Amino acid sequence: MTDERSKQMTDRRAQALKCDPAKAAKNQCDEFPCHHPAGFYLAVYPSGKKSWILRYRFNGKPKRLTLGNFPRMALAEARKLATDALDQLDKGTDPAEQIIASGDTVGALAEQYIAQKVMGQRTAKNSTWMIRKEIVGPWKTKRVADVSIRDVTQLLDAITERGHKRTSNAVRTHLIGFWKWMLQRGIVTTSPVRDTARNSETSRERVLNTKELAIIWHFATQLRPVEALWLQTLMLTGQRRTEVAQMKHAELDLNRGIWSMPPTTAKMGAPVEVPLTKAAVARIKRSVTHIGCPYVFTMRGATYFKNFVETKLALDDLIRAAGYTLADWTFHDFRRSLATVLVTRGVPLHIADLCLSHSRKQVLGSVTAIYQRYSFLKEKAAAMQQWADFLEALELPEPGVIDSRLDDIAGDIANVAAAV
Repeated sequence: MTDERSKQMTDRRAQALKCDPAKAAKNQCDEFPCHHPAGFYLAVYPSGKKSWILRYRFNGKPKRLTLGNFPRMALAEARKLATDALDQLDKGTDPAEQIIASGDTVGALAEQYIAQKVMGQRTAKNSTWMIRKEIVGPWKTKRVADVSIRDVTQLLDAITERGHKRTSNAVRTHLIGFWKWMLQRGIVTTSPVRDTARNSETSRERVLNTKELAIIWHFATQLRPVEALWLQTLMLTGQRRTEVAQMKHAELDLNRGIWSMPPTTAKMGAPVEVPLTKAAVARIKRSVTHIGCPYVFTMRGATYFKNFVETKLALDDLIRAAGYTLADWTFHDFRRSLATVLVTRGVPLHIADLCLSHSRKQVLGSVTAIYQRYSFLKEKAAAMQQWADFLEALELPEPGVIDSRLDDIAGDIANVAAAV
């Protein structure tokens, strides 16, 4: 093996080299020195993929830079890149940063993609964060032409193994869009994402029963004022947490009890009229208005309320301190609970779905949604008033471990409905 590694590197030899079986068994790559310049190697992977790499130190830290894939990049070209990189190192510049500036890396092109395609979308902030964290993070200096199906699979598998199947699927969706954008511009000729598979997802089925809703509704009032008002408005309107957090004063007609949610806020990307009950209006009116801030719920008057995690943790602490033990729950469970309560109380299924601001096409059917333009606002308002009456009539149960079995929910709801 020592004699093999001492041989002069040529394109023909690079073609013949294979990964050492012992390293392949450990899923490790095998590196063969090219001798000139120093630190220049051919990395041979168990899959058969071969890459030219350069090992060097910058600011005392070891670095490994991928120059390109063989045979797409021949030895002579790779050697020139390695030499140029070391020249940059001699000048005190990290060669990896120079490659980033050259524009053909994942890091550089992802920023162009974000600027051209992602910005302006309703989910731009979350999408940008995910792309930079999950894609640019591990691949910042990697050339887009060097990204293989194996690289994509390993990236997605690593996210899945952290217990985040949905995040893995979301990252895959971003990768598909990113590579489609590059294909349209001739930056790449193939997509390494196309033949990868999505994780199967299990829809969350948690519905909060009467006791659980009563506990959350009651202890929400003990949170900080903005947290309490946002949370109870979230429960009363049945909308999504960010939609309620981004509610603006200009969107409200409190006299008529209507919140006109714009398409830039609504998840479905279409304007929605959300009926506001008297209970919801009362909480909105109690929110603190900050001069110059358009948002109803805000911590310091600079932007909309974003303390979702902190609010949930604080509420859970209050509930535990009072002697209650609840099964795991999320803010989104309110929507499932609302729909269940409404249908149990005789509200037609399509009205319950429209109360959740689901797409009209999804609720009514594609053809009906085109021709049926009635807003159902009166019916939605009546249904949401039933939900508000239901919440305000809930009584706090005795402390202890709260049973969350679904079998008890229909009975609980029926009993409360009869009492209201």
